[in-house]
Amino acid sequence: MKVLFFLVHPAHFHLFKNVIKNLQTFQFDIHIVIRPKESLDQLCVEAGFDYIKVSEGIRKNSKISMAIDMVKRDNHAYHIIKKIKPNLMIGSSVEISHIGRALNIPSIITHEDDYDNMKFFSYSSFPFAAHILSPDGCRQGPWGKKTIHYSGYHELSYLHPNNFTPDTNIKKILGCEEYYLLRFSQFMAHHDFGASGISDKLAIQIIEMLTLSGTVFISSERVLPAELEKYRLTLPPSKIHDLLSFAKMFIGDSQSMAMEAAILGIPSVRFNKFADNYSITVLDELEKKYKLAIGINISNPEKLLFTIKTLLQTCNISKIWLDRKNTMLKDKIDTCEYLTWFIKEYPKSLHSTYCCTNKND
Repeated sequence: MKVLFFLVHPAHFHLFKNVIKNLQTFQFDIHIVIRPKESLDQLCVEAGFDYIKVSEGIRKNSKISMAIDMVKRDNHAYHIIKKIKPNLMIGSSVEISHIGRALNIPSIITHEDDYDNMKFFSYSSFPFAAHILSPDGCRQGPWGKKTIHYSGYHELSYLHPNNFTPDTNIKKILGCEEYYLLRFSQFMAHHDFGASGISDKLAIQIIEMLTLSGTVFISSERVLPAELEKYRLTLPPSKIHDLLSFAKMFIGDSQSMAMEAAILGIPSVRFNKFADNYSITVLDELEKKYKLAIGINISNPEKLLFTIKTLLQTCNISKIWLDRKNTMLKDKIDTCEYLTWFIKEYPKSLHSTYCCTNKND
């Protein structure tokens, strides 16, 4: 079978990297198309993946600009995909749903968000997609009938213990034993209109608290002032999960990395407009059911500082979060194994029951 993976963000590379390798061992003909966003290009090169690039385009932070850019990307991707002629396409991209409908190729959208929090993406892609794959509980509204749910998270495709063993040399590489990671997003995605996160002033206050007990590193998509730039992380993107695995705490305005930290059993504090104001199924579960993450709305910076102080003073915090992580893992599947099975058995998998072989006991 000829399968095309369409990657539009580094998180999607991580979601599929092990799935791609698994399918290659079964002699699947794999093709990868990417939008070269952030470190995605570099990650594909480091993994040894052959890929074709579709221009990300230059757009303003408006829905009209995004819509125009989407049409241009569709046109570019159409000619690439028509030439490849895949039997199946999968990814978190609008393009595959449109082109799949036009060329009569089944498209599978992998979606970890709720449709009502991602309306631009959902209304642009879901009506045209053949199927939607989402974690249990994710709201896909009018497209619930074409949604296939599974008991996992995207992040468990690459951070499940079956698929990831952190590099224990990371502390030597960093040159410190105790450290904290701060993450600042740029908020340019279609669902980020009006969003903001940790200001430079607030970041300085946080760093003053953290440096009393460890080193601080900043991973940032945005430009930083000089007083923060000196904390910027310089590791290769492929090492970020090794670093995250041994951090004492994660604090950031990024949804994706907040989830990654939580799933790794690292105290995870998220500070953005989505916390409290929006119900996000996967984050709600990690925060409310498993107590692995804490979400704080941007309207309450004092609560953020108080929460960080409380976590710093909590005895045996690493053991507490490890126990919570293990509880979560007992409930969840290895998403990589599930996706490999789903694609390998497609279209039989649409009507079959997945038999998990490696859920933690």
